[in-house]
Amino acid sequence: MRLTRFSVSNYKCFHQDTCVELQPGFNVALGQNNAGKTALLEAMSLNFRPNPHKSAATVPVPNTPPKPTTRVCLEFSIASDELQHFLATPQTYFFPLPAFPASTAVSTSGQDSSPELREFVSKLLTSSALRITATFVNHPNEQWTVPSTWYYETANLPTQDTSRPVIAYRVNTDGSIDVYYAQAPPAMDIRNILAGTLRDRLFRFTAQSVNRGTCRFGTNRELQRDGGNLAEVLATLQPDVGRFAQLNELLQQILPSIHAASVELFDLGSDRNARILIWSHGRNRRDLAYSLDECGSGVGQVLAILYVVLTSEFPRTILLDEPQSFLHPGAARKLLEVLQAFPQHQFIVATHSPMVIDATRASALFIVRKQGATSEVVPIAPKKAEDARLCLAEVGASFADVFGADNILWVEGATEQRCFPRILQHFEIATLRGVAIEGVIKPGDFQGSKAQLTLDVYRRLSGATYFVAPTLGFIFDDECRTEQEKNELCTRGDHKVYFLPRRMYENYLLHAEALACVLNEADPQRSTRIEPYQISAWLDDQLEGPEYNGRVHQAHRGDECWVRADLLLNRLFNEFTDTRVTYRKTTHSLAITEILLAEYPEHLRGIADFLRDTLQELHSAGLRAATAAGGVTYREYPPYWPILWDHEVCLGPKLASRTG
Repeated sequence: MRLTRFSVSNYKCFHQDTCVELQPGFNVALGQNNAGKTALLEAMSLNFRPNPHKSAATVPVPNTPPKPTTRVCLEFSIASDELQHFLATPQTYFFPLPAFPASTAVSTSGQDSSPELREFVSKLLTSSALRITATFVNHPNEQWTVPSTWYYETANLPTQDTSRPVIAYRVNTDGSIDVYYAQAPPAMDIRNILAGTLRDRLFRFTAQSVNRGTCRFGTNRELQRDGGNLAEVLATLQPDVGRFAQLNELLQQILPSIHAASVELFDLGSDRNARILIWSHGRNRRDLAYSLDECGSGVGQVLAILYVVLTSEFPRTILLDEPQSFLHPGAARKLLEVLQAFPQHQFIVATHSPMVIDATRASALFIVRKQGATSEVVPIAPKKAEDARLCLAEVGASFADVFGADNILWVEGATEQRCFPRILQHFEIATLRGVAIEGVIKPGDFQGSKAQLTLDVYRRLSGATYFVAPTLGFIFDDECRTEQEKNELCTRGDHKVYFLPRRMYENYLLHAEALACVLNEADPQRSTRIEPYQISAWLDDQLEGPEYNGRVHQAHRGDECWVRADLLLNRLFNEFTDTRVTYRKTTHSLAITEILLAEYPEHLRGIADFLRDTLQELHSAGLRAATAAGGVTYREYPPYWPILWDHEVCLGPKLASRTG
């Protein structure tokens, strides 16, 4: 169950009906301070007190009471398997009567199960996604009414009837199902029940949540909205060794200075209480552990968020208000990256930090802008560079703000900077966490006499201050360099320089089906579609061309892995579009990559494995160097091992953060 559309009117800074389209995954609301981001999330959470909009439009003269009613309209979808799971409990559910068939006589006597009715209910329960619209009206007495509409056309019945014809769907204790016509009051309508369930599944984490490390112990497994029973729910989770260990593993990835969290029970008078303990020195020194109450609020926030995403047995919509306000930028980045591993949940993030865009690769992005006393929401396309610049300008930031990472991996250019994270994310290669991938400004400066000077410049840039992350390594195009040239550059780069297994990244993009798709989309003026076989034949004719085989070893001439693929793609675009479309590396290479990942992922498996192995080697080399400098012996662990150090090693938390 997730939100697909949301609108609010007459609440705080929102006057007229303000609508937002929402997507699965991450939805990010950017805006300056006091723009209305928090008010938007408050209304979306369906848990707020009446606070009508006040401006000259609603209060034209002093002491005029504004219109008191706030209206929130939600459209949400529920997948068929989730709906069937919801309906599995033995009881009777009531669906609205459809407007068809007109000739069907409505029986209210009970067991009337016509074939048409059973067929309709069967289709309803197997639909890929059902959409429901619910309007929540907040009156001063804080009562909610839920007049809802269904995704299919319903019979036109009076809305004020205390009882109306419906479809009854009864699950018996033996598992059998009865479907029949009946009479039921509107309050028992399945739409109202689902809308109420949605409200319970919305969870909002505010920037002001209280960091409570102690509470009375019970058996409650549902976290309260203010996080007040966090110790209780963690105590109920602790016997689940697997999930509790997973929670601690993720906690350490986000906050490397923390080794683990645990819960202890103690008596205070006649009450049984639970206390959260934070361990920074391993688990053998209880005297060195301290209560969560002694930590910053960010630790409790992270524990609460991880508990909700790990233990929810159903998809939830989780609202995060300014996560960077209670976490260091690097920790906030890693939290958002960790949350991407839970795609069953929907996340809606309000922030003024552009770092969130980079960390989440938001599927929906919108700006909250305030003019006078009234706020508006402006949706923008996350993939458009111009819109991204608009976002950053709106919050007074620049692209430099994405440097909230533990390390920087420098790559050949902007194309690799955009494509490599997509590949790593698609193949779920976790070593990217905490690493910012940035393109070098002039790749040619890493050749010849300028190479040493250029490498020194990048090392100084990365190590100048703590605000710029250190260099993890470099990945460059092979460019048919000789082994001697590679060895010299690698030596000058402190053995942190790696080369692609092919001549350049574009050599991985010579895929006829993907190229045909991108060309057809990029050239709408073409009268006929370009077919993959045409691309394949053209490539076969061109691969032997001398202009594409410079510096290529004789044994590799005409090999699509070693030709000048950038020149080949440039000519391909010119010829197939009659020069209407020019090949742009940063735009079209990314488009081809996205198609390959979506439709032909195995075509990119080779470069994904190369990136994984390279990142692992770079992380291991960095740990060896750091431990050698600290006088500690390095020990090998399995790949991506979450805890790299015993508690006696003081460098552990700091170094573990470098592993992502």
